[in-house]
Amino acid sequence: MEQQLIRALAAHFIGDFAFQTDWMAQNKGKSYEVNFYHAATYTATFVLLGAGLSPLQLIIILVSHFFIDLLKARWGIVKYI
Repeated sequence: MEQQLIRALAAHFIGDFAFQTDWMAQNKGKSYEVNFYHAATYTATFVLLGAGLSPLQLIIILVSHFFIDLLKARWGIVKYI
């Protein structure tokens, strides 16, 4: 359980920061397609690091990350996440 949490946290930081290219960061608020690429890359890190999540959990991560980034980058509604 503890190791799964560590892997999930590592996946979050690596996927959201290290694997997010400048192109993604600059354009995810302008393009749904770019935002999807970022969310998919982010979600893939959970699989690559073996976070042990079910397919449903991965879909929830993908969809929620997609919408959270839209709220932040495109609409400026969520600023502090």
